[in-house]
Amino acid sequence: RTCSLTVVGVPRDLLPSSRNRSPLTPYGNELVIRSGIAYPDGTAELLPQGVFGITDSRLVDTADGIAVELDGSDRADRIAKAKLLTPWSTASGTAAVTAISNLAADRFPGIEVVDLTSSAETFPPHLLEEKANPWADGIATFADAVGAEALLDRSGRLVVQDVPDPGVTPVAWRFVEGVDCVVTQLQREYTDTVPNAVVITGETFDAAPVRAVAVDSDPASATYYGPDADNPVRGGYGPRPVWETSPLVTTQEQGQKFADARGRQLFGATEKVKVTIVPNVAIDEGDVIYVKRERSESMVTI
Repeated sequence: RTCSLTVVGVPRDLLPSSRNRSPLTPYGNELVIRSGIAYPDGTAELLPQGVFGITDSRLVDTADGIAVELDGSDRADRIAKAKLLTPWSTASGTAAVTAISNLAADRFPGIEVVDLTSSAETFPPHLLEEKANPWADGIATFADAVGAEALLDRSGRLVVQDVPDPGVTPVAWRFVEGVDCVVTQLQREYTDTVPNAVVITGETFDAAPVRAVAVDSDPASATYYGPDADNPVRGGYGPRPVWETSPLVTTQEQGQKFADARGRQLFGATEKVKVTIVPNVAIDEGDVIYVKRERSESMVTI
């Protein structure tokens, strides 16, 4: 998550300067942003939008007054920047979420970790070397290895969850053309650069190699990897496999979970729909939405 905002009416003693370490400077300060509706009776309904570490702060002095422009990124950015000065390791038999929690606490003391996975897999001994990126090389890699994903939620918590399946995840929001529809623009894009097969290989020094494969097996998909009437060998799209190797995958079951999860992230992305709507601060990353707009011949689930 990232943010950009302009703060107006900042008291002079809070303005950033070379001598004044203001709360609006990017040296460990965080923004907690909430947004929503202010009602005529003076009450408000606000929802959290995220917890953001300030990455850039700009003082803008114009004829209309002084404002402070701020850019921020969520706590994943802070974890990623805290590269390892010394190697960091996990012991044999460490559970995936435990490894994630331990590394997160080491790089960001006090961060809350929420486990929403169905994972029971453990890891072999694993070493992150000096200069490793704790997020990309550690937390994200640990999550991938068990078919999960790691993200920072709106409250600043590190959430580890199974990769959602849009085919079975309930629709959270419906946008159907009509007098109450808030869609202002819809854009559809098609590409042929999307993989339709994933091969996961697990290679460790003390276990037999593991190989797992997931393919786009939906005959209705434009990237279908399978026989059809036009091509008895494979679908008309043709094979577009990608390969990944992980030293953390030690069992066939774990490898297949990894492959299936990566497939849910990649398959079918040959068609993308970008929807512009009247702002709704309740919509969150990972929500499944339903859009129907006759003029675009669009009835899609995103």
